[in-house]
Amino acid sequence: MRMRTPHRSSTDARGQSRGGPGQSRLLRMLAVGLVAVIVPLWVYKQGGGTAPAAQTVASDGLPGGIVNTAFGPLTPDERTFVTKVRLAGLWELPSGMMAQTHTTNPTVHEAGKHLLDGHKKLDEQALKIAAQLGMGLPNEPSQQQQDFLRQEQAAQGADFDRVFAQLLRTQHGLIFQAIAKIRNSTRNTLVRQLADSANTIVLDHITVLEKTGVVDFDSIAAASTQPPGPATALPPGVAVGQALPVTQLATAWANTTGAVASGGTSAGGQGTQPQAGEVGQGVQIGQGVQSTSGAGTAVR
Repeated sequence: MRMRTPHRSSTDARGQSRGGPGQSRLLRMLAVGLVAVIVPLWVYKQGGGTAPAAQTVASDGLPGGIVNTAFGPLTPDERTFVTKVRLAGLWELPSGMMAQTHTTNPTVHEAGKHLLDGHKKLDEQALKIAAQLGMGLPNEPSQQQQDFLRQEQAAQGADFDRVFAQLLRTQHGLIFQAIAKIRNSTRNTLVRQLADSANTIVLDHITVLEKTGVVDFDSIAAASTQPPGPATALPPGVAVGQALPVTQLATAWANTTGAVASGGTSAGGQGTQPQAGEVGQGVQIGQGVQSTSGAGTAVR
C-alpha cells in the first residue's frame, strides 16, 4: 500500500518560505521605517532642489541648491540674505562709533546711536539663526565695506556728515529692497523672523539718516534707475557657531585703528571707549577667528 504525502496548499508553502504572516508584517514595517530615516538624510545632504549656488561662505559645509531644514527649505538667496545682515553690522557698527567722534552734528550723533543699537540686536539674531541652520558667517566686512570705512575714517566735521549719511542711506536702500523680496517668498520660519526684524530696523535707520539733512536724494534716485552691477564677492566665513559678536569685532577694530577718539561711544553702546586690549587685545575685524582660507583681511 502506497503512502500519500499530505497535500500542502500554496498558502502554507508561502507562509513557510517567508516565515509566516507575523514575520512578513514585521519586515514591511522595518522597510517603511528605514525609508523614513534614509530619505530625509539624503535630501538634506544632497539638497532638495536645483537652484543655482548663491554667494555663500564656504565654511558651513552645506550643499548647494535648496537645503531642507527643520524650519523649512533654505534657498541660496536666503543664505546670502542672512550673510548680508551679518555683513551690514560689521561695517555699520564702526560707522556708528565714528559718528560720535568725527562730527559735532547732533543729528549725526543720533543716527550713529541708532546704528549701534539696531545692528547689535540684528547681529545677535543672525548669529543664533545661522547656528540653527548650520551656516557659517564671516568675521570681516567685504572689500567694498572696508572701503566705506576708510572713506569715513578720513573725513571730519561736515565732510564726515555727508560721507556718512550718503553711504549709509544708499546701502540701506539697497538692502531694504532685498528684505522685501526675501520676506515675501521665504518658506523658512527663521529667515522670515530675521526679515521682519531687519525690515523694522532698516526703515528706522533710513529715517534717522534722512533727518540729518545732508542726504543727496537726487543721487539716490539716479542710482536706483541704473542696472545692478556685478555681485560683490563675500568674504570667507568661519566655522559654524564660531562667528564673534559684531560688537566685539567693531570695538577691536576701533582700538587697533584709532578711528574712534578717546571718550567715544563703544560698539556696546556704553558711552565710553573701552581701553585698548579689552576686547580681542587689538585684534582687527576679520582676524579674531581663523577662517577656512586663512586670516581675514584687516580693516585699516
